Amino acid sequence: MMNFLGKKGVVLLALLMVPACFAGTLKDKRDGKTYKTVKIGNQEWMAENLNFDYNQGSAKSVCYNNDPENCKIYGRLYNWAAAVDSAAKFSSSCEGCGFGYGYQSEETIRGVCPEGWHLPSKMEFETLVKKVGGRKESKYIGVWARAGKALKSSHSWRFIEFWEDGGSKPVLGSDAFGFRAMPGGEYFSGDEKFKHGGEKAYFWSSTEDSEYGAYRLDLYYHNDYTQVYHNSKLYGFSVRCVKNSNKKKKSESARLSVTKAQTLEKTGTLTDYRDGKKYKIFKVGGMTWMGENLNFKTWKSMCYTSKSENCEKYGRLYVWRDALSACPRGWHLPNLDEFLRLQTLAVQAGGFQDDDDAYAKNKKDKGGLALKSRQGWKMNGTDAIGFNALPAGERTDASNFKYGRIIDGYFENEAATGFWASNLYLGAACRLDINGGYDGSVVACGNSKNAYSVRCVKNESKPSLFEYIKQKFVE
Repeated sequence: MMNFLGKKGVVLLALLMVPACFAGTLKDKRDGKTYKTVKIGNQEWMAENLNFDYNQGSAKSVCYNNDPENCKIYGRLYNWAAAVDSAAKFSSSCEGCGFGYGYQSEETIRGVCPEGWHLPSKMEFETLVKKVGGRKESKYIGVWARAGKALKSSHSWRFIEFWEDGGSKPVLGSDAFGFRAMPGGEYFSGDEKFKHGGEKAYFWSSTEDSEYGAYRLDLYYHNDYTQVYHNSKLYGFSVRCVKNSNKKKKSESARLSVTKAQTLEKTGTLTDYRDGKKYKIFKVGGMTWMGENLNFKTWKSMCYTSKSENCEKYGRLYVWRDALSACPRGWHLPNLDEFLRLQTLAVQAGGFQDDDDAYAKNKKDKGGLALKSRQGWKMNGTDAIGFNALPAGERTDASNFKYGRIIDGYFENEAATGFWASNLYLGAACRLDINGGYDGSVVACGNSKNAYSVRCVKNESKPSLFEYIKQKFVE
């Protein structure tokens, strides 16, 4: 069985459980398994994680740590292709969906759920969170306070007596509405590793944010937050199904179609009116980006190793607070959605190490190569979309400069660069990282007092009244 007894933790099994008003039971005709159900507001949910064995090609499900006993308690972990039934075993609504492939249907996605039930959408998860008393946190994307405690089961979550900092204790679940969220953890098919069993619960939604990512509902053992946020479709998460209603619902999935119309278009230069500096800019996927790192001096920005010649080549390094307002008028610090769109285009341009199977064990995207410059790295990139990322390094909160290509004492493949995003994730500032020893690119969140590079994106402009009338009634 799953062992959640770490050196610093024990499983806390509550002696008293909050009574749950279950709506009944659901019997899955496919394998005979029975699940408790609960009605919360106008939605009827499964009150247990789905445990239907689905393995069709690259659409896979597994038990945590490959132990069948864990499936009996926590259900199975499904990659997104399995969660939406990409093999069309039960429904054709998302046939062929998966990593790199989206869907164009606006109908509800049954997915791997039993007949009469479906994989919940992002909007349905948000409705659930609101109904159990979730309070939207304006500072963080998709984060809701209070709802986590109400949704978590009152047992089987890791209890950490002390954190390494000697501080906080976990927020135990009350299971106030009978949802009984269990900490099934996650599985990543890229390295076949299991993580966060007993600590976190993740539930797939049917809503995509791109061909490579989809939204999920998260719950954590150490606080009462929930978050509805996107993740790579390659991860394996739990599934909770919601009962179909008579009212037909449309999917609110934000799809990103990568087409030939979204290929690179050079658009000239940008002159920063504040100091007269000029930057190359390019247009890709309907977005206009700076093709060079910002080099505008702010109060807490600096040159790598405090040498002005590094600012000339690599731009300045900014702490997150400075980065938020560092871009010229009419431009802004990109958010994670904009970086995700850029990553999607980069992956399309860079391809994969193994093009035969999107879920191959050794498959790695080469999006980072498409973002890297053609010189300055030990393994140079292709600069396929005009981003031209250089190994500008970083400065830590402890005032140490690291990972710049020009530093002595580091192996060349350790060169790296990071670009601030405008988002916070549970108090941590987010960024896009590109590494000298890895062909892809990753989103990470961490210390906002570290310093990284800045790339600005042009604000979307609205047509003037004259232009609108001309487009609408004349052309």
